[in-house]
Amino acid sequence: MQVFYRPEQSVTVKSSSPSAGKPAQVVADWRERFGARLDFVGFEPVTREDFYRVHDRAYVDGVFALQRPNGFGTRQPEVVEALRYTSGSMRAAALAAWRGGGITVSPTSGFHHARYGSGGGYCTFNGLVLAALAVLDAGARQLAIIDCDYHYGDGTDDILLRLDLHDTVRHWTLGAHNKGNERQVLERLEAALAENLPGNDLVIYQAGADSHEDDPLGGVFTTAGYRERDRMVFEAATRAGLPVAWNLAGGYQEPLSKVLELHAITMGEALAVTGVYSQLAANAVQKR
Repeated sequence: MQVFYRPEQSVTVKSSSPSAGKPAQVVADWRERFGARLDFVGFEPVTREDFYRVHDRAYVDGVFALQRPNGFGTRQPEVVEALRYTSGSMRAAALAAWRGGGITVSPTSGFHHARYGSGGGYCTFNGLVLAALAVLDAGARQLAIIDCDYHYGDGTDDILLRLDLHDTVRHWTLGAHNKGNERQVLERLEAALAENLPGNDLVIYQAGADSHEDDPLGGVFTTAGYRERDRMVFEAATRAGLPVAWNLAGGYQEPLSKVLELHAITMGEALAVTGVYSQLAANAVQKR
């Protein structure tokens, strides 16, 4: 499985969120756990012009000039530079999945609260929508963003509305459907997958670890339910013959090893379906 990672996408931030520095730690953990089953691939960072496509130009320029805070509420120049690589990773993963079939991974966070003209919630620029636009530019007709971070992907909805993309990019966010017990939420997810996957060319899956019941900023799934969530998404895509590009999103438990364990569960479930899945998705690519 291809993992789109460069060290530049990981940076230390003065924040209560570990997300900015998480890519390096997740990758180190995955290397140890999964070894040769993963193929670590480089990519090109996005440019300021790429950000202009999904955000207000004045907002983008203000962040780069350090006149406006980033999503972490700081004005650290190293954070701004890292943002070119986090979105670059997500874009590269989405394009690789779209072109080659199968499952790809972007070990990144910090996207879905970034709105058209503002950031917040540890999110500065919306790499999910940026990646979706790149895939549409490459020839995809329609795709789905399935966001299973515990929190509502308000920024993604805002940008899709601004750019009039809601009919082209189907967006389902757990944050709008996370009330009730674990079984009820899983049933809503199952129904959403049945409704939103057919007819698409790609799934972008945001697998937030903050949807675990022990997370201080979220929580609905037990560990077993969390694993079932991931299995449900990957198997639904398998049945539909759809490629998937997934990323990390939130996760705030301490110590960080607890979050790494959850991201490893998602990777394990992705790897479990990779063989059959890659063939189905490759067949679908050949038919386009």
